[in-house]
Amino acid sequence: MTITITVADVQAILPTSTQLTTAQITAAIGAADCVIERLATGCGEDLSDACLTQVGIYLTAHFAAVMENTLTLKSEKDDCANASVTYGFEFGQGIMGTPFGQMANTLSGGCLAEQDKTPTGIFAIGSI
Repeated sequence: MTITITVADVQAILPTSTQLTTAQITAAIGAADCVIERLATGCGEDLSDACLTQVGIYLTAHFAAVMENTLTLKSEKDDCANASVTYGFEFGQGIMGTPFGQMANTLSGGCLAEQDKTPTGIFAIGSI
């Protein structure tokens, strides 16, 4: 397996309004590389390097979208309380929580969602 994902590849599909730094996108590339390695030796072993690269680009954008709360996917409004919220990914949906993740999963032939069946919770404690 020989794939290379660059910051420029990922920036090409992220919204132009992104505030992500090169270092943050590079970190997301590293995370995606770990998943792509598992994919290439698992249910995606029949994917070409070119296809794995495309999966990696969209998977990197998925990780970036999770990092940056300004990438909007879903809005909710409660008319009763006159409140609304918009967030960049849907908690608990794993790879399917962002449009980028959905694309990566489609390109992988569904393998990413298969690997993502055991949800993992990430909790953050705010400042007190």
